[in-house]
Amino acid sequence: MIIYNQKLNAYNFLTDFINTNKYSSIVILCDTNTKKYCLNNLYDEININPDIINVIEINDGEQVKTIETSKYIWDKLLEIGCDRKSLLINLGGGVVSDIGGFVASVFKRGISFINIPTTLLSMVDAGIGGKTGVDFGGVKNIIGTITLPKMTIIDIRYLETLNERETVNGYAEILKHALIKDKNHWEDLLNCDPFNLNYSQIIHSINIKQKIVEEDINEQGIRKILNFGHSIGHAIEAFFLKGNKNSIIKHGEAVAAGMIMESYISMQLGLLNSNDFEEIKDNIIKIYGLIEIKSSTFHNILEFLINDKKNRNNIFYFVLLDGIGNATFNVEVKNPLVLDALGYYSKLNIN
Repeated sequence: MIIYNQKLNAYNFLTDFINTNKYSSIVILCDTNTKKYCLNNLYDEININPDIINVIEINDGEQVKTIETSKYIWDKLLEIGCDRKSLLINLGGGVVSDIGGFVASVFKRGISFINIPTTLLSMVDAGIGGKTGVDFGGVKNIIGTITLPKMTIIDIRYLETLNERETVNGYAEILKHALIKDKNHWEDLLNCDPFNLNYSQIIHSINIKQKIVEEDINEQGIRKILNFGHSIGHAIEAFFLKGNKNSIIKHGEAVAAGMIMESYISMQLGLLNSNDFEEIKDNIIKIYGLIEIKSSTFHNILEFLINDKKNRNNIFYFVLLDGIGNATFNVEVKNPLVLDALGYYSKLNIN
């Protein structure tokens, strides 16, 4: 259930929902940023005594999306005395949505949770669809569940708290939704300012994902297309995450690079024409620039790619574009073509 605050008072709906379900305890999970910039706004909006609400705070950033942080949250839930009738409200970006949903989905075999995404990334992606998880062994989201939140509240006022880098971090997922499902949406985005999206563009992107999820909640078929750009993108993100902390890149930045390379592979396999590829590449680079990826690291990135959840029997299965606005999944891609795509991308930095 997605509640858009612009169409009705979502917080009145939330308050009524909480009161109707008579939850034994309410816990808000936030990170250091959302506690500072968003928590008081939530208190102002919901008609519930804040004295009966418990807050668990974690650090921000992908590096905390781990089993160790999950253990910390579970310990806090036990200290609070949470039972199976407790409610966890995830107030934050993609990391809070992912880890909060995971923690709730397995604590006492599952407690209710609600997502209130505060970043563009979590509004159009992590906060909806029910995918939860943490990183483990240097692999992105390798441990998790598919568990739907009781509701997700979309309040775009939280976007006012974001800097430019965090805004474009989420914009990559909007571009992805257009590329895999809606050519008209892609063409609309070509003429927009990614730092000043209008409400309808955000909601349109959410609706694209939501319709796909509703058709295939457990990702046995069509939902796989939402992974476009993420096979190579996740491998790059994991590679940088495991390296020097000063070189950590954002999820959307890695996915942007992944979309260029996976579009290149689509072209090489005859699925995407060269003009469409150039249009995709040029527009993504215009927004994100290029990540420096040295040829000496290609095989390290390939090692992370081997652990991608879509792969089977050590064979790479990709989501590729069959033209702009269409995607196909379960496409087998050989190692040499992946290395070719990495080589092509890395040379763009030289040219």
